[in-house]
Amino acid sequence: MDNKKAITSEIQSNLFIRENGWLTKITIDEIEFIQTEDINLRIHLKNKQYTLKNSVKELMGKLPENQFKKVHKFYIVNLKRVETIQRDEIKINRIRIPLTNYYYKEISKNINKKTN
Repeated sequence: MDNKKAITSEIQSNLFIRENGWLTKITIDEIEFIQTEDINLRIHLKNKQYTLKNSVKELMGKLPENQFKKVHKFYIVNLKRVETIQRDEIKINRIRIPLTNYYYKEISKNINKKTN
């Protein structure tokens, strides 16, 4: 892999978000799920949360679409982090995330596909 491709790959595996005036790098694979709240997005990692004022569309454009899927009006999950799934909810790190019937069908198709 040449240097330019290595840099692009490194950028694509990380996301920079603004926190207290600083740009903070987070690893995309560490994102467990994203929750929308009014005009904010809350990014949940295992031991930390970040609140952003980005649109869902803008954030999703920065994330790998085969890895992050919408499961509810207010939730987007990292398929690599899903522990269990049933018709009306998903569990990630023992947190219950609602799953609507429409998105259940989509997730069922994608859950066993390679996400990397």
